[in-house]
Amino acid sequence: MDPPEDVDVPMVDDDDGDRAEIESRLPLSEDEQRVLDLYGQLQQLRLEIAIMKAHAVYRPVPSTDPNKVSEQTQRDVLDARANFRLRNDVVESVMTANPILKAVHNGTNALPAERDLLLYIEQRDRSATAVAKHATDIGFIRNDLTEVQSDTARVVRKNVVLTSTLFELAEEVKKKQATRLDDEETQSEMAKLETAMKASRQRWRVMKGLASGIVAGSGVDWARDGKLREVVLDMDGDE
Repeated sequence: MDPPEDVDVPMVDDDDGDRAEIESRLPLSEDEQRVLDLYGQLQQLRLEIAIMKAHAVYRPVPSTDPNKVSEQTQRDVLDARANFRLRNDVVESVMTANPILKAVHNGTNALPAERDLLLYIEQRDRSATAVAKHATDIGFIRNDLTEVQSDTARVVRKNVVLTSTLFELAEEVKKKQATRLDDEETQSEMAKLETAMKASRQRWRVMKGLASGIVAGSGVDWARDGKLREVVLDMDGDE
């Protein structure tokens, strides 16, 4: 039996990804693409030249810590970075303003590439609107979260105060109870109550014993009657 021939299976995912990437690109001619590439190289060269100039004019400040950067150096770096980004933003804005205006207003002298910009400009505007709405929603959520956290902090502080007050009241109750128990009059009343309770228990035992003897000696079949059986057999556990 002949072995199966190798069948080339197309990479669907890779083809779809390449196709989507090609469709997402702005249709440019070779000259236009070359201009963009040269502009990117020009920006890179400007950055390298700025770094070389910064190295040339840099004068290190003596410091006891070699790893610590002086505040003046940090400010110079931030200023240089801000100026570099500002210049690039201005240049890009000037270069893109005219093609965008032609694409939006559909000028008669607009190039095909400039007309094709309209679709991408609309996508950019929709994305910017969605991002702005999302940022607004996040701001509202953060405000609500801040209010909830503030309310929680207030409730926690109130609970701490109430708990402290509760502990103080509990201590006062304990002190009052201890004072009452230590009073001679209170102890005398408690002793009288205990004596009366013991006498009452004694009378109860006597009466219960008599009732049990009467029922047991009466000849009644008390074992079949639940109440009589309880009277005869129920033992008093009090001492």
